[in-house]
Amino acid sequence: MSPSSFRLAMFVAFAGCSAFGWWDYVSRSAPNPPGPNASLDELARRHLGIDDGTKRLRDQITPLPLNQPILVIGRSDDWTVSEVYFLISYLAWPRPVWSISMVEKGRHPLFEFPPPAKVDASALFLYGIPADPSQNAAPVGSRLSVVRLAGNPS
Repeated sequence: MSPSSFRLAMFVAFAGCSAFGWWDYVSRSAPNPPGPNASLDELARRHLGIDDGTKRLRDQITPLPLNQPILVIGRSDDWTVSEVYFLISYLAWPRPVWSISMVEKGRHPLFEFPPPAKVDASALFLYGIPADPSQNAAPVGSRLSVVRLAGNPS
């Protein structure tokens, strides 16, 4: 393929992408202030709809015992569960963090990192799943709530 043919092919590919609305998936946003948590804050802003996400998540994680795991529960058809799981895992270290996907019968989850049997978790982080009012969940943004389990500090 000659260089001019390659350029023409690239132009057609980019024009086709924009014609089909693929550019809607590119988000343009103001960058977070520089700092050690800038990329984590961006993930929290994008997926949880909150500013200063690392501080707000750490406020929920810090009181939890270091020796008890955290469970992140999300919908199986939402690929962003993996990014929220990694964000919470990073901030919760050295606590073990496991991910459970709610999946329809007969389907496989897009992402799941299930815990071993009989895990005594300190908290549930419900992502994209409404908490039951009886669970006394603490909202952290528009799509995440934290349910502290019995025997753990509020």
